[in-house]
Amino acid sequence: MNTTALATLSICTYLASTLLILRHIDQNHMQRTALYLAWTAVCTHLLYTTIIFQQNNGFNFSFFSTSSVVAMIVALLLLLAALNKPVEKLGIAIFPIAASMLALELNFDDKTQLLSSYNWKMSTHILTSSSLLAC
Repeated sequence: MNTTALATLSICTYLASTLLILRHIDQNHMQRTALYLAWTAVCTHLLYTTIIFQQNNGFNFSFFSTSSVVAMIVALLLLLAALNKPVEKLGIAIFPIAASMLALELNFDDKTQLLSSYNWKMSTHILTSSSLLAC
């Protein structure tokens, strides 16, 4: 599967979702289309990350790769929260950041820092601390 196409689709749907949220910002109820687009963006972002993980035989701990994963996790947390609370408008800030981090990961090759160079304890620490820092 073409990872560049997946990443581009994810970036476009993040940005389209942001534009729809901005378009309806003055309304009390949010159109579900923006959230459907955001779910598509997060799912394709996750699929892209999974394919890259498999190609590299591990997670790449480079700056842009880690930032992209953290932004995806934050976007996913927002979408999960939006299931019960009216917090969709936070997507105005979160979705463009996720799109930007994915675009940076796609366009700038950092030196690959694979999971195999760390033991499982260090890898767990890095992933959880990055995710908690973003929240």
